[in-house]
Amino acid sequence: MNQSTFHTELFELMPVPIAITKSIENSTNAAIVYINQCFLDELGWDINDIPDKNTWWTKAYPDEDYRKVVERQWELVTSNAADNNEKTVSIVVNIVTKYGDITRYKVSTLLDDYLNEGCKVSVFTRVV
Repeated sequence: MNQSTFHTELFELMPVPIAITKSIENSTNAAIVYINQCFLDELGWDINDIPDKNTWWTKAYPDEDYRKVVERQWELVTSNAADNNEKTVSIVVNIVTKYGDITRYKVSTLLDDYLNEGCKVSVFTRVV
């Protein structure tokens, strides 16, 4: 079993939504290269719906004012994490699912290239 297959099988076992992004050269955007079944079940979005980070942000946070707040919060926590050599960042946000529901999640992302160069893993934990 190669490492990629191992990670995919491992992520499919996880009872939380997981998404993997890969940097796009010379861009601040990132391609969404993998989502697990739990992500699809809970959030409804598949790779065709959200092929990249920018599309995800507009679908998950359709209200432009709220999206700007989330973007600023994300920039702040990632900047602070980089300054402190932290490997993960987390924020709690309200995400609009494909089903039209608003669900509160803690989104945690590994900042270093966990899987391979340019890839980041994000885990979505429902907040109740």
